Amino acid sequence: MKFIRREVELRVANWTTGSKPNANFRPAKILFLPIEAMSYYIISTDYCVFLTCEGISSLDEMTAAWREVRNELAEKSLNRVLVDVTALQTSPTTAELFDLAKLFWHDGFPGFGRIALVVRCDQSRLAKSLEMLVRTLGMWLTVFVSEEQGEAWVWEGTLDEQAVEAFAK
Repeated sequence: MKFIRREVELRVANWTTGSKPNANFRPAKILFLPIEAMSYYIISTDYCVFLTCEGISSLDEMTAAWREVRNELAEKSLNRVLVDVTALQTSPTTAELFDLAKLFWHDGFPGFGRIALVVRCDQSRLAKSLEMLVRTLGMWLTVFVSEEQGEAWVWEGTLDEQAVEAFAK
């Protein structure tokens, strides 16, 4: 049995290094780096959709995440989103900011809707640029460094809407 294993080790060495092993031979290990990608979580409540993004992002992944959020909004007739990108490890380029603004605009957003974008302090400069771009397109996006403030801003007015709905019934 030991002889067969040694023969396999010799073959592996020839495939990986192209040479025969010496007496101190150890089989080579081929290591593949893990593919880093953005993961995101979507939580839908009765009045808001929460999107949390983490990892390394690309524009394609952000587009896919936003489209899922948009579908959730349409399904439940919601118009409020809280996006938390504090766990992202990458920042978009200026060109990607324009593409994100176009994405929000193209996909549309329900009238009088609110998007709260929660960022880290080091992300705030680019986030403020995105806020300015999206607002010039007529959408209501506001950047927050505190998740509590962002959540309070998103929920603002929902209690009034609930009272009107209850009164109408």
